[in-house]
Amino acid sequence: MSLDYSIMQGDKKNIFDYVAAQALAFSKKDAFILLDNQENVHRRISYTKLEAEVKELAWHLRTKNFYGQRIMLFYQDPIQFIIAFLACQYEGAIPVPVAYAKSDSHFLKLKGIFEDAQVKSILCSSVSVQALQRSLRTYLPGNDIAIIDTDQVRIGDSSLVDFRPQYHNISFLQYTSGSTSQPKGVMVSNQNLLSNQKMIAGVFGCTQDSVILSWLPFYHDMGLIGNILHAIYTGCSCILMSPMRFIQKPQCWLEAISKYKVTHSGGPNFSYDRCIDRVSIDNVYDLDLSAWKVAFNGSEPVRWKTIQDFAKLFNVIGFNENAFYPCYGLAEGTLLVAGEKNEGPPVIKMFDPDAQSIEAWNNSPQNSGFPLVSCGGIASGVEVKIISISEGIECEEGKMGEIHIAGPNVTEGYWNKNRNLSFTVVDSKPFFKTGDLGCFYAGELFVAGRQKEMLIIHGQNYFPYDVELIASDSHPAIESNGVAVFNHNDSVEIIVVAEIKRICLKRLQPAEIINCIDQAIIAHFGLIAFDILLITSSGLPRTTSGKIQRLKCQQVYRTRSFEVIESKQNITKAKLGAEKETQLLQKVLQEPIAQNIKLYVISRIESRVGFSGILAIDEETKLTDLGLDSLRGIELINELNSDFDINLDAPRVLGSNSFSSLVEWIENILWLKNEPVSEERIII
Repeated sequence: MSLDYSIMQGDKKNIFDYVAAQALAFSKKDAFILLDNQENVHRRISYTKLEAEVKELAWHLRTKNFYGQRIMLFYQDPIQFIIAFLACQYEGAIPVPVAYAKSDSHFLKLKGIFEDAQVKSILCSSVSVQALQRSLRTYLPGNDIAIIDTDQVRIGDSSLVDFRPQYHNISFLQYTSGSTSQPKGVMVSNQNLLSNQKMIAGVFGCTQDSVILSWLPFYHDMGLIGNILHAIYTGCSCILMSPMRFIQKPQCWLEAISKYKVTHSGGPNFSYDRCIDRVSIDNVYDLDLSAWKVAFNGSEPVRWKTIQDFAKLFNVIGFNENAFYPCYGLAEGTLLVAGEKNEGPPVIKMFDPDAQSIEAWNNSPQNSGFPLVSCGGIASGVEVKIISISEGIECEEGKMGEIHIAGPNVTEGYWNKNRNLSFTVVDSKPFFKTGDLGCFYAGELFVAGRQKEMLIIHGQNYFPYDVELIASDSHPAIESNGVAVFNHNDSVEIIVVAEIKRICLKRLQPAEIINCIDQAIIAHFGLIAFDILLITSSGLPRTTSGKIQRLKCQQVYRTRSFEVIESKQNITKAKLGAEKETQLLQKVLQEPIAQNIKLYVISRIESRVGFSGILAIDEETKLTDLGLDSLRGIELINELNSDFDINLDAPRVLGSNSFSSLVEWIENILWLKNEPVSEERIII
């Protein structure tokens, strides 16, 4: 007989109370299952084991007197991270989840968080200790930050059963993924967290019998709150997959959903586009997606075309369009704000940019204007007001304004920041100003984009998202969700940056694509772009959740740091290094020695990061030092696999983060591949 998790809620004040409740109710049930790179079970941990390991680490933290102190969590392994996060909850320390830094340059980006949060200590595993010590000496000299290797914490004392928690009001600090120079830590209280968990359960209907699958970064709010902590809240099992694995081979996401009968999984809109662009239905025809009941889509604008194309492509293997749940949320609202929907596919309405409103038109996208996807109704307990930017009053139905939110899930503000700058009073109540533009129509929320990214040209407002949609649809070589549009400095001119699909690079006709983009924007908006840049896939700055950072794009353009294939301003230039790369590749294939491989890989990296002259490479050079973040690194490895017809393991290569190791692996594989004794493809 199924046990309703709500019966066990009682007087729970912290997410760990749910760990204890689930351990009592489902002693042997898997809380988390970690998959390897073949989508097989690598490690699992039950609710009972999870509770015990959390208490063990919490006991160790209590000896350090960390109550109320900010503790940075620095992990690659998601289960180690979960244990450390919950141990901080139990002890009353305030965890600060961050992305794992694989090089000193990445660590430097964390410096602002260290200083803003006044971090007292770092929890990590053994493999990170030496690198952290070196980075702290280099970038935070004279610091008194303690590094705790949680691999070495082994108490094994049965008396821990009587060890009582001491909860702090603040559950954790969620640093927003936008700016790193001026980080803002959202203070998520226990009330915020548990209130939002209740809202998520009410919207998405997750129960103890559900199965969640997450490939999202576990330190980010959608992955942490929406998947990991929600599994604990509801008492279901959560399957964890590497984000890198999904980016490299999105088909694995669908394979795992089918294999483990996943009911709840999702991500930003780009993740569905990635499946559309990179998964052949012939390769997944034996899969079954019928168990997938909730495919949430949030964190960035939801595209009507994405929903339509994904459902059309994968309905033959059991995907139901009704499973799509577009939603809206933000870290300052803990996570979820809107997502309630009726049975059936998502609602689409047409946005009239001239009237800055949604009209009562037919859903057909053939109408003038642009299709906006509803993010559903507001979650129970949240209040949302749409406030006119120009008049400061509440907007009537269908009219665009800034989204303001209030409720038990809404943060009190940012750590160590002036609260008054983020809130305004509406109807005698403080509302958080999200900076997002949207409107209500028929009780549902439609979100158009960020206010600060609005294009204002000759007194008229244009949403970048609308222009980007037209540009991305103008030519099939352009990546879906791979276009950014922003103002050229403070002028009325616009810049368009478009990512080109990897498979289209070899026979690319840049002038044709640039002309298609130019003509499409002129035809739809009457706007002439000052410059149009074509760049390689994954070249746009994005947040950890996949959202394009348009303001960061503007900075990158100003400093000429984009990896440019071709541009409108420089249309006569030849493609970067195309002839050089062809010659170098032929040389490697004829004589696969380390020096030839090194020159070719350098050429590939130069093309990917957009600069040359990186020959000064030694044994200590790291891939990240050459400008290869995870996305660019995965794309590089995919290119090398295709060029050499080999199968490098991306997680292993990027985990090593060594240029010399990469060259050595390629040399060994090519040597083995050319041996006549074996015709099998070699994996290393």
